[in-house]
Amino acid sequence: MGNGKTDFALLLAELWKQNKNGKIGSNIESFKQKDRSIKSFPQLKKWINKNQENITNKLFVFDEASQYATGQGKKGYLTQKYFGKLLREFRKKQTTLIIIGHTGKDIHPDIRSNVDDIIEKTSKKKAKIWNTLKNGEPKELQTTLKNIPKTTFKYNTKEITKWKWKKQQNQEKNQQSKPKKEIKIANKLKKNHNLTNQEIADIINKSKRTVTRYLNKNQNQNQKNKQK
Repeated sequence: MGNGKTDFALLLAELWKQNKNGKIGSNIESFKQKDRSIKSFPQLKKWINKNQENITNKLFVFDEASQYATGQGKKGYLTQKYFGKLLREFRKKQTTLIIIGHTGKDIHPDIRSNVDDIIEKTSKKKAKIWNTLKNGEPKELQTTLKNIPKTTFKYNTKEITKWKWKKQQNQEKNQQSKPKKEIKIANKLKKNHNLTNQEIADIINKSKRTVTRYLNKNQNQNQKNKQK
């Protein structure tokens, strides 16, 4: 059993709703009181930039961020590429973010550096609010909360919440191949992010075999250049 992080996040959303009377979006599919189901980055970006019925205040509750918005591997690369830039737009678009992870170290650094408050859920009824994170550890304690009630918002505690960074995250795109550009991208991902060939293949929508061929071709070209 956990410490009720999702329940507490939805309690905060409930209080926000009472105060701001805005619109709530979330990737928690079973969350009954949300105004918009948002299960991918393109949906989130479109929702933030769309002002429906003159409602400007919005809140996005992002669950399972420790799984989908980490700082490592393919998901770390996608988080930096897509979410990093959008985070700076949240305040301009009057959008609040509640992001749910497991520890301070399992969320991408770009996200950690942009949050206002760190809430550590120590038990189902208690939580600590910190000012900042340093090296993944909470620092500068603001206050301790006790006797925290359960949210009245309804959701399934057993839900396996999902998220996609791209519309066709696991599908081949029907577009003309651009080998030179893809070879350059594959080499950059390998060199700068130390991704596996399969992770690179998922990002550029090619097979693992093709990525291996790209990397070998680039390596052979570099060796020829050195010999010259």
